[in-house]
Amino acid sequence: MPEAPKELLESLASVEALLRDEALAGWPTRADDIELVRATRNRLERRFTLAVVGEFSSGKSYLLNALLGKTRYDERRHIVGLLATDINPSTATITELGYGTPESALAKYPSGRTERVPLDNLARFVAVGKSDAPGALHDATADEDAAPAYVVVNVDSPFLRTGFTIADTPGLASLNPAHRRATLGYLPRTDAVLYLIDTQQPFTEGDAAFLGLIGEHVRTIFIVQTKTDLWRMREADGREAWEVARARIVERAQRFAPGAEVYSVSAREYAAGTLDADEGLVERSGFPALIAGLERSLESRAQAARVARTLAVLRELAAKTSTRVQREAALGERDAIELASELERGSAELAERERALARERDDIERQAVERSEWIRKQGAVLAANATRALAATIDVADIARIRDRGRFHSLVDATVAPIWTAFAADVAGHVSRALERIAKSRPDLRIADLAALRLGGEPGTGAWSRELRSGIASTIVLGAIGGPTVNFVFGVAQHFAAAPAGAYMKRELGNDLGASLFPAFERDVRAFVDELADKLAGVYADAAAAVERERVVARAETLEPIERALALASDETARHEALARLAGVVTRLGEIDTGLAAAEARLRTARASDSPLAPPATHAAENGEREAAPFDADAYDRGLRPERYRVVVLGALRRGKSSLINAIAGTRLLQDEGGTEALFPVHVRYGERECAYALEREGVWNVIPTSNAIAQAARTPVLIETPWRMPRQLVLVHAPAFDSGNAEAEEIALAAARNASEILGLFSRQLSDRELTLYKRVSEMGKPTLLAHTIADNESPRERRTVVELAERYLRERGIDVKRIFTISALDYFEAVQAKRAPAAWNELGALRDTLQAHAEEHMHKLAERQRRAAQTTVTSATARQPESSQPKLRSALERLFGRK
Repeated sequence: MPEAPKELLESLASVEALLRDEALAGWPTRADDIELVRATRNRLERRFTLAVVGEFSSGKSYLLNALLGKTRYDERRHIVGLLATDINPSTATITELGYGTPESALAKYPSGRTERVPLDNLARFVAVGKSDAPGALHDATADEDAAPAYVVVNVDSPFLRTGFTIADTPGLASLNPAHRRATLGYLPRTDAVLYLIDTQQPFTEGDAAFLGLIGEHVRTIFIVQTKTDLWRMREADGREAWEVARARIVERAQRFAPGAEVYSVSAREYAAGTLDADEGLVERSGFPALIAGLERSLESRAQAARVARTLAVLRELAAKTSTRVQREAALGERDAIELASELERGSAELAERERALARERDDIERQAVERSEWIRKQGAVLAANATRALAATIDVADIARIRDRGRFHSLVDATVAPIWTAFAADVAGHVSRALERIAKSRPDLRIADLAALRLGGEPGTGAWSRELRSGIASTIVLGAIGGPTVNFVFGVAQHFAAAPAGAYMKRELGNDLGASLFPAFERDVRAFVDELADKLAGVYADAAAAVERERVVARAETLEPIERALALASDETARHEALARLAGVVTRLGEIDTGLAAAEARLRTARASDSPLAPPATHAAENGEREAAPFDADAYDRGLRPERYRVVVLGALRRGKSSLINAIAGTRLLQDEGGTEALFPVHVRYGERECAYALEREGVWNVIPTSNAIAQAARTPVLIETPWRMPRQLVLVHAPAFDSGNAEAEEIALAAARNASEILGLFSRQLSDRELTLYKRVSEMGKPTLLAHTIADNESPRERRTVVELAERYLRERGIDVKRIFTISALDYFEAVQAKRAPAAWNELGALRDTLQAHAEEHMHKLAERQRRAAQTTVTSATARQPESSQPKLRSALERLFGRK
């Protein structure tokens, strides 16, 4: 364990020892507090869970065997390991590999039965194939209980001993829908995902679809390019073939999994190099960089949340104990008459508090019923919307794509994911706000932990290491994609499999969709929503039980300390002994507080001096990429002219910032997002000819080739001038995507916003929590703000209205002042301009452009007025001091300055 967590463990031990002190024996929640310390310690020490995901034959088992250090040569000198590496079988179930001795394995089935698994049979046991496939014990097409849900394995592995648990997940293309469901359902519990991509197929459609789906729900993603040893032949440009494939993976990862770290490895070379003690081969394999990156990045990211949580618990327990001790000590100083009066007053206050808590408990139970009914009603609407979307998608899809299960999965996921995401955001928003209000006044009620346990998550881990809303939303989306959506794809695949080749086409599929497949899908959706409603109702029930527990405890906390003091009031010796014990507790509380303050200071120092979240320089070096320089806020501020009217365009990745600026400018200045990502602000304004500048030290702008502007924006702010028809003082600022994965991106975007005259925030489909948080921070700067719902050309009129209405509601709830929300499509606008026709009636990009133009012109008018008044003041002052003959010269200068004759 790192040094700081060791200090926190010592603080936890000190707090637990204090709570066990005899002086606190009479406190009614002491057992609960001690249990909280124990749970907090377990979560702080919990191993980091790494889910390994990959398509069939992506080299997953080879990589895992190498990572675990569980490889050997067989009698034919073939490399074999703990997990199956044959070409036919693939992983059938989630296999959790954790450090432990003696080594053992236990299978857990969906029905609840368990089975001991001999380790020498583990490779075959967790393999899946058709019933006649060599090496497989489980039939992939059989019922769900044919294969275990989990296999928990204790392994004596150096890598696992450092603090990792590895979850080997079933292949995403498995024939059994339960396997894909298990993988998606497991992800909210993980600290990170290790996603494998075969060098032979670098970043397929399926890779893009899966990474795009989980990107919002998994905090840390590592992309691992496998089998590089098979692709070392030279290409025409001198690079090895695996390097060419890597370049494609890196480029597409920036689009579909921004922030993911990319590693290139050969498990065979690593295993052979390790077995043969060939250090050169080990280094060539790429494995040392991967292992170092996992240990550095995963531990720091996952541990940050755990450390913060531990500190919060320690502070809370210390403060609560201090308050109780101080009250008990104060009561111990009073005489019997004062205590009797205090008991009478406390009894009256307690009665009122008990009544209030009973009303709150009843209100929570009522909310649970109402929210459950509301969620269930959404199920029917959700099912109908998803069915319509699927019907429209399938209607225009090529039959070959529908027949290919992997491609069909991607198609279906892409179609229904936005629908599930909107539903999840709505449910999570309503539920989390209500539950957080309940928990606000009672620190003991850890509502996020209750929700995690009810929804099958792990408190403080993965999706549940962030805010309550994100934990609920991620669980809903991944559960829905892994549940009803997977079942639908499986049902379609079964119909194709049951018919002779070429006999089952669109017409036959259409008939079956209406007759059975869509009705089954809608039933699955409603069942999923019903189960979700029950689980969330359970969270409310837990909250109500906690309030009832508080009502019971309130009597003991209010009256028992007074009664103890009364019992001691007549025994001076006993009273002095009790007060002495309490004084000892106060001294220890002071020591604990000092230790916590020191631990927090050291943690802040460690974070300031170490940057473990940054990807290693070798990632960029392998592709000749140049690392971004740190953002110099002072140089940026110095380089900006105060008279400009800057409109800063904010938004997440793929929100259309570049396309919008191009549309307003009337020319394609910026690359569409998905090319080289601008990590620094890109300023666009009027110039007599097209020209570009890069901001260097001391706020100086140096000329650069226009063609190189966006590439330069990966390391410094850039200015592009173009002869547009917009006001000459108007500057459109393309701020970096705050969710790009760059650690500084959000702060750079906010630095641009602080220098803005006006903010234009972009969103698509749904305002996310992170977008709302950013726009809230911007609104606190007092900047006038507009929002634009972008890429709206693929939505129906009703969907567009709904998006804007939801956005308005979320903005009101957050107290974010936005002057207007525009609905726009840069693509439709460009096409209309090229075709010399009017844009679509709903497309308000022209209105947005006119609004920005009017605001800039108003700014220029005010600026001219200020300059005129300042100049007039100067003239008046000068004429009072100068002879009459000089006045005509001053008037002439003013006329030239302002164009007046």
